[in-house]
Amino acid sequence: MSSNKNLPKFIEGYGAVKPYAGPFVTAPLAHRYGPKLSSSKPGESKMVSNIKEVLEKSGIQNGMTISFHHH
Repeated sequence: MSSNKNLPKFIEGYGAVKPYAGPFVTAPLAHRYGPKLSSSKPGESKMVSNIKEVLEKSGIQNGMTISFHHH
């Protein structure tokens, strides 16, 4: 992908300028993985006895938001 625009080689406060070359040209610098997720196996129950147990198992902390799907 080429451009007819003249780009500066350096921008103060930003650094060296590298023109956009396409979505898959630059390889990622690191691999990131999400946390391990627990799941239930067929025949196992996800049911708990009360809402307190749900909150304890979820690991929710002060400031987090809980959202419920409803119709």
